[in-house]
Amino acid sequence: MKILEFDRVFIEREFTKAENFLFDARNVYAIKYDNFDVSSFDKLNSELLKNVSNNFIVYCLCMGDTPTDLKPKYVGHAKRTISRQRLRAHLTKKNKATGAQLDKIKKYLDEKKYIGLTYLIIEPSYMRTSLEEWIINKNIEKLEWNKYK
Repeated sequence: MKILEFDRVFIEREFTKAENFLFDARNVYAIKYDNFDVSSFDKLNSELLKNVSNNFIVYCLCMGDTPTDLKPKYVGHAKRTISRQRLRAHLTKKNKATGAQLDKIKKYLDEKKYIGLTYLIIEPSYMRTSLEEWIINKNIEKLEWNKYK
């Protein structure tokens, strides 16, 4: 049997750069809602949806009591054909078949809390699932919503 070994040092160095970007508060896009109403998402976040559309992404949902106190709660990924719809499923409306976090988002909005998002476009696309898994495994204690994935 042959073992194929990848350059772990290089891969983890690149993954750490991605992790640092996703968890850096300076990179958070504040999700906009009119009066904490989830139905206003599409209208107020059209630029975000345009930017993620047709891209392979890894993203982080962040929550907080104020816009400047957002903490990572969930990391996910999406392929280019569904990236826009995947974020919409988390942040405004979802198909019952998805594992989207919309119910938790609605609860935060009912409590007048704030939602943020960071994301990275991933190339080559097949690395997004590995990156997502690595970040979740390394940060499972703070990524509360990934614990039940």
